[in-house]
Amino acid sequence: RIMVPLALAFTLSEFNALKLATSYTPSSVRTTLGFRHGMIGSLHDAKFTQFRIAVDDASFIFGAMFWGCIFSSLLILFVSLVVFGLLCVEPFLPAVLQIIATIIGIGITILAKSIFLKFARYDN
Repeated sequence: RIMVPLALAFTLSEFNALKLATSYTPSSVRTTLGFRHGMIGSLHDAKFTQFRIAVDDASFIFGAMFWGCIFSSLLILFVSLVVFGLLCVEPFLPAVLQIIATIIGIGITILAKSIFLKFARYDN
């Protein structure tokens, strides 16, 4: 019973890590190429003294990217494991289905009201 929620949680967690990696890599490559081709000012720029004020802060970016990816993946793993676990554990299933049915019912009611009021307020 725990294998299905665990597999789904790990799948979502891995998808999150993959998405973050595919977002981080092009940004890092573009910045590196910008430095190499002179699009971003560096040693030969007239404002170099302004750029070197907090040069060590740039090293924090890679650490933040690494730990941010790990912690966000762990958070998604934990939250999705709890949600899918509640759906797959039999004693909790009736309560969870009742809550989902209530949320769907309220959502349909609000949607119907919004559509009705949109047409009721429409002036020709």
